[in-house]
Formats: sequence, structure tokens, C-alpha cells
Amino acid sequence: MRLFSVSLAVALVATLSAIAPTPAAAQNPLDQFEVTFQTREAQRRATISSTMAFSEEEAATFWPIYDQYRLTAKSHQLRRFRLIQYFSENVVGMDTATAQEIMDRAMAIDTEQLAAKEQFFADLAPHFTGARYFRLYQMETKLKALFRAGWTRGIPLAVTEEELEKLQMGMEAEKQNSNFAPPTT
Repeated sequence: MRLFSVSLAVALVATLSAIAPTPAAAQNPLDQFEVTFQTREAQRRATISSTMAFSEEEAATFWPIYDQYRLTAKSHQLRRFRLIQYFSENVVGMDTATAQEIMDRAMAIDTEQLAAKEQFFADLAPHFTGARYFRLYQMETKLKALFRAGWTRGIPLAVTEEELEKLQMGMEAEKQNSNFAPPTT
């Protein structure tokens, strides 16, 4: 079980590193999260700026609303990061109560994220209209999907104790077969 937790942690760090290379100073997972979040936010801002080409007035209106929204998003992402860490401790042989707890917490974060997104767009509605308003929605949706695709790749599916045993037996059999060299004639 501990092997799976370590494997998940390594996968998470590798995924985060692939999304945004980080300096050596980011030693622990929370530091890694912070550096990755900041790097990703800079990339988001650059993408939005170049795609929207805001006027000075639009920028003065948009960025404070956006910054507040992303601050809320950061708290949601940090909670999800901690939930993934909790999942990694329980990935093998998870009981029903733990599975339900993880799902409930994940869905609560999803619900809060959707509410924050709805509020963000309600706050923008008086300032942006038509295609430009919808483009902001599209960009936010696409940027979120890109991020999620990156970090979800490294998260394994939950495994039962029986599946783990079969997997370990299969790996052991494969190892033994690779050590066997048939005689040559």
C-alpha cells in the first residue's frame, strides 16, 4: 500500500513538473503546488491578454475581477491537491466509507468551483457583451480543461487488495520469465 502512495506522489510531482518546470527551491509538495500555480497563472494571464487584447478601460475592469476569481480558484485547487494526497494514502483497499468521503469532498469542491465561475461571469456581464463575453467563457473553460488533463494523467485508479495481489503476482511472474534464458543449440 505504501508503494502505491509513493508511486502516486512521484506521479503527481512528475505531472506538475511537466505542466510547469520549477526551480530546485520547491522541495515539498506544497511548495511545488505554489510554484506550479504561480507559473500556470502567469501563463493564463498571458493567454488571456493576447487573446482578448483588452483596451485600457477593459483591462482596468477585468483584471481585479479576474484576480479575485483566481484567488478563490487557488483555494479550491489547494483543497483538491490535499484531497489527492489523502486519496494516495488510501488508493489500495479503500473501504466504502473512505470512497464516499473522497467523492463527497471532490463533488463539494466541484460545486464550489462552479458557483465561483458563475459569480465571476455575473460580475463580468455588465462590462463585456456578445462574442467577447463568450470568448472569456470559452477561454476559462479551455484553460481549466488543459490543466485538469495534465494533472489527472498521474492519478491512478483505486485498486482493491485482490487486484494489487494479482498485479504483484503478474509482475513477479514476468520478472522470473525475463530471468529465464532458454538453452541455445
